[in-house]
Amino acid sequence: VKVCDLPTYLNDQDVASFFRGLNIIRGGISFLLSEYGKRYGQAYVKFEDTVQRDLALKRHSQYIDQKSIRIYKINAGQGFIPNVGGATIVNALMKSNDRPEIALLRIKGLPSTVIAIDVVNFFKGTADVLDNEEGVLLLLSADGRTTGEGYVAFKTPEIARSAIYKDYKIMANHHIELYDCSLNDALKALQESHISSSYRKNDKILTNLRQKSQESVRDCIRLRGLPFTATEPDITNFMGELADKIALNGIHLCINDRGRPSGDAYIQMLSAEDAIKSAEKKHREHLGTRWIEVFQCSREEV
Repeated sequence: VKVCDLPTYLNDQDVASFFRGLNIIRGGISFLLSEYGKRYGQAYVKFEDTVQRDLALKRHSQYIDQKSIRIYKINAGQGFIPNVGGATIVNALMKSNDRPEIALLRIKGLPSTVIAIDVVNFFKGTADVLDNEEGVLLLLSADGRTTGEGYVAFKTPEIARSAIYKDYKIMANHHIELYDCSLNDALKALQESHISSSYRKNDKILTNLRQKSQESVRDCIRLRGLPFTATEPDITNFMGELADKIALNGIHLCINDRGRPSGDAYIQMLSAEDAIKSAEKKHREHLGTRWIEVFQCSREEV
């Protein structure tokens, strides 16, 4: 069924409570999103059978917090997608040029029956997923089935580092793989449409996100003149106290067309302000016997 005129602050549990006594399938509540990735009072609910659905239709015009709720029958498969979460990640992508204060991990090897709450529970006790189910973005294939991959949001890079300890742990007899990634990785997945159809079908969301992806974010620095033997720990030591401002897995050593170190590196910082401060403070400082040039740059340049 399609449920309309819901208060926008409701969550899955509130909708399930409204249909108390009826059998909703696992992951069977899916909210519709506006062009800005926010809920606007409509949802699809999938029941175990037509008997349960017909009983749900009888709750048409009943109230939730003084709002009369409209309920309509829809055809099988029309509009409905599994509850794959993701609103927190989409909202982060919609923000301004400043890097949103969240960290992402890419997750692979998920069971085919997975829903967002399963991923939240997988990390429970190790790291808290940001905004619970809304901090999980599961990827779907063209036929609406989960691909076994997705993205998980955490409040800070430090929490994400704690979560990485769950790498290769078991979920429902599946070994789960975890990888560090950026919001740009999630944006690329969204643009390629390997994502929940609730986002894929909303062209305005994709248009806005593409515009965001074209905006330059100058939260990186370029190091030039490094010793060819320089390693990531060497660069971390070179950055000194500013090393705490480096994004998770943010150091990228460059190689030339022969596969050898080029003497250049890029570092993604936590913000554009950290990149400016690093370029000002570390430019022409020494690493070993060589002085290093440091310039602020954008992610696009990286």
